[in-house]
Amino acid sequence: MLRRFFLFALVCVVLLSLASVTAAQDAPKCDGLLKALEHIPPDSPGYAKVVEKAGEDCGVALDHAALLALYYSTDGPKSWLNKWPVDTSDDHCEECDVAPCWAGVICDNGRVSELQLLENNLIGFIPPELGNLVSLWDLGLGGN
Repeated sequence: MLRRFFLFALVCVVLLSLASVTAAQDAPKCDGLLKALEHIPPDSPGYAKVVEKAGEDCGVALDHAALLALYYSTDGPKSWLNKWPVDTSDDHCEECDVAPCWAGVICDNGRVSELQLLENNLIGFIPPELGNLVSLWDLGLGGN
């Protein structure tokens, strides 16, 4: 009787281990997210929103983190002429007619496809996390 119990317990452990491995392999990978978070102030609402989005949709979280990394590494809060509402809006794809909105961010199917930040007084460096915008096909940064 004791032998059957141990055999049953062993089978359960093996099955649970296989299920965990399969779930981990199927889960979306957010490679690059931690690096992008390095450019975002940890005490900003945007930081928490990126972490929250990562659990829902890794691609959207990576896009949002890349935009925030760009915003903070190019002195957005102080120097940008068309500032983004990074503290109040977590939907960078939201279309709006009234400021504040994510001016210059154009999305297709929920992913950033264009960034038009012409003559917006960007000062600083372009973060490598911009490479996480895998759907980006047009980047306009002239006049900065």
